[in-house]
Amino acid sequence: MNMITQEAKKKSRKHRRYPELLYLLNKLGINHKLIPPRTPWHNRKVERSHRNDQRYFYDWETFRNIEELNTKLKGHLEWSNNKTMRTLDYKSPMQLLSEKLELKSIH
Repeated sequence: MNMITQEAKKKSRKHRRYPELLYLLNKLGINHKLIPPRTPWHNRKVERSHRNDQRYFYDWETFRNIEELNTKLKGHLEWSNNKTMRTLDYKSPMQLLSEKLELKSIH
């Protein structure tokens, strides 16, 4: 399994910015790949996710304070991570992740 993230502007910052993430990925046996900054054709799934967050959350919701934002955002993330998607063979992102982690633990 691979995890792809965007490369920081300065390569030396990568490990300082995400040491916990890199440790966890290594522990789970997940290969971490970097893509160059400002290359949306490489990270189209992330760009699509950001566009959907904008369309279905930020353009519709209002919040008076950070606590209200966090509460509403938690609900939105729960919804978006558990809705089925045609591009995922009609599975939700959480279902797909669960299946991949189960397969990883079997091997």
